[in-house]
Amino acid sequence: MGEFLSGVENEHEKNWIHEKGVHLLRHHHKHIHQGALWIGGRRRPGCLGVNKNKAGCVPWAPHAFEWTDGFTTGRSQFRFRPGQPDYLHNAQEFVYMHIIDRPYGKGDHGATPGSLDDVTGDTAMTGKNTLQFVRGIVCGKRAAR
Repeated sequence: MGEFLSGVENEHEKNWIHEKGVHLLRHHHKHIHQGALWIGGRRRPGCLGVNKNKAGCVPWAPHAFEWTDGFTTGRSQFRFRPGQPDYLHNAQEFVYMHIIDRPYGKGDHGATPGSLDDVTGDTAMTGKNTLQFVRGIVCGKRAAR
């Protein structure tokens, strides 16, 4: 099959994914205006646990993350919401994208459309607040030539 959780290569892809996510919300969840999309980003293995404070691994460093699909290059789209990533309880190694139709909250509790957050693998699907509840999964497949 060859499908994978997708990385985000550039701003155009990020905007396209976010737009499709907002459309999904409006079409399937008419009274819900925010949520998250699971994407293929993950904290690098060398930046987990006791290594979290190594150079380049501090929780908020974009280089602490990598794309898991094997095709996406670069890290320019690891743009997290304010106060994130925080690697809470040394357990947040996965990434999701906020899908919201307008900025949400303020300061460290705010999010902008398409911003990212680090999450644990077991709680991302059952987020307690609607901003964090996963509404979809972003999958991709390498283009055939």
